[in-house]
Amino acid sequence: MKKTVVSIGEILWDVFPQGKRLGGAPANFAWNMAQLGYRARLLTAVGRDELGREILQRLAPSGLDADVQQTDYPTGSVQVETDAAGVPTYRFRADVAWDHLRFTEAEAAMAASADCVCYGTLASRSTETARSLEAFLQVVARRKTACRVFDVNLRQDFYSRELIERLLGLSDVVKVNEEELEVLAGMWLPGAGDREEKCRELLARFGLRLVVLTCGGQGSLVVCSDGEISRKSSPVIEIADTVGAGDAFTAGFCAGLLGGKRLERCHELGVELASFVCTRPGAMQQIPQALREKFF
Repeated sequence: MKKTVVSIGEILWDVFPQGKRLGGAPANFAWNMAQLGYRARLLTAVGRDELGREILQRLAPSGLDADVQQTDYPTGSVQVETDAAGVPTYRFRADVAWDHLRFTEAEAAMAASADCVCYGTLASRSTETARSLEAFLQVVARRKTACRVFDVNLRQDFYSRELIERLLGLSDVVKVNEEELEVLAGMWLPGAGDREEKCRELLARFGLRLVVLTCGGQGSLVVCSDGEISRKSSPVIEIADTVGAGDAFTAGFCAGLLGGKRLERCHELGVELASFVCTRPGAMQQIPQALREKFF
């Protein structure tokens, strides 16, 4: 039986100068997990508008098991600009459909059956969605074998120390990039030394199982509660853009983890999938068969 992976939060249109592409970190993660052979469920919301209808049409043949709530709020979008290195900056539309996610009996049943759940901070910029997400995670936590993956994903000023602390407390795997690690270190780890020490202290402070750190072209690091460490350099590739690369890394790593692979192999799979996504414009790519086969 396929393992069930749930991703919660935003789905939106990434609006580039040259046009729009479907995105949103939870949606990107779920898109990749579906292609890697998991039952990927996306809990999100769109508006009853043309952009929302277009999203539903795009998701229908994707292989995703999308649990899309429809609201009277507009469908989400974000203006994306990339610099010469392909690194993006974002400007998000306010008060959109995914700011109003509901938690009902249907969502509770979904949470109770999840083998893995992935989430970030952005969807919790609204009180309504924050409450729904935390209620969902509290149900998942009752299933001791379920993996709760917090991909921190800080955007603009849509987070607070209190929010991050609550979500860290509900997590067992945390993925951060180097900028996010510095933000967290400033909040809780003022005396910590290098990146590895900061990851170790974060892991100990919040009782985490794993901390995964990505540093773009400078490589990545995974620190485990049992003392195991994995370090990987970033391959030299021709980058189209880096939109969705972190989400692909998280998906590749989690697919390895759920597949029972050793830590170093999970890390390798995360790097490979992220590197592939970087060579194509946009976050949601069709993963080649040769790459998919590495996960089995």
